[in-house]
Amino acid sequence: MAYFMLRAQFSCPFYDDRMSIGWTYLPAATEYVAKNAGQSCGLLIADFIGDTDKIWPRTQIFAMWGLLLLFYVAAVTFVAMTVVRLMDHVRDN
Repeated sequence: MAYFMLRAQFSCPFYDDRMSIGWTYLPAATEYVAKNAGQSCGLLIADFIGDTDKIWPRTQIFAMWGLLLLFYVAAVTFVAMTVVRLMDHVRDN
C-alpha cells in the first residue's frame, strides 16, 4: 500500500508510463508553474518535452526513483514470501 501512495505522490503520468519527480521546482519551472497554475504534472512534463531535469533537481528525481524502486522490491518480496508461507501452510495441513 505504501508503494502505491508514494508512486501516486512522487511520479507523474507521461504518455503510457509514469516518471519520477522531485519535490522542489527549479527556477524556470517555478516561473512556468506560476504562469500556468492548476496544470497537471503530466502536462508540465509534456511542456518541458519530457526533460524532467529542467523541472526538478536531478538528485531529487534519482532519490525518488530509488525510493520507489526500493518500495517496489520490498512489496514484491513480501507478496512472494506470503504466498510461499501460505502454500507451505496448506501443504502441511
